Amino acid sequence: MIPTPDLSHIKKDDFERVYEPADALEQEEKLIRSLKPRFCLEIGSGSGCVTSLLAKIIGDGNAVFFTTDINPFACQITRQTGIQNEIKLIEPIQTSLVQGLLPRLKNSIDIFCFNPPYVVTTHEEIFFA
Repeated sequence: MIPTPDLSHIKKDDFERVYEPADALEQEEKLIRSLKPRFCLEIGSGSGCVTSLLAKIIGDGNAVFFTTDINPFACQITRQTGIQNEIKLIEPIQTSLVQGLLPRLKNSIDIFCFNPPYVVTTHEEIFFA
């Protein structure tokens, strides 16, 4: 089992400006490794935890990890999380979704991650959905 990336550099106040990460990749670790991905893209990287975990699963140096976020602070934190976890090939890009990247990256991304922000949902909303 791959440990959750080190986020000790992120202060509690920072999570007021970027979303806290959610675990999701551990269950697919075997499949992810078997794919031998070379180019990975995470949209809405927030803290950079998801991409750093993905890099640990794949093996740093075996792939390039692009991230996008519209929030400039999230891009800074993503880079810092990469550095904190010794991820060498992490490239945060400040943009909306994949604006400006799609023509160049079309048919090139092996793993695409998107961990949308958690939104509190009331029981009533779930019941009437």
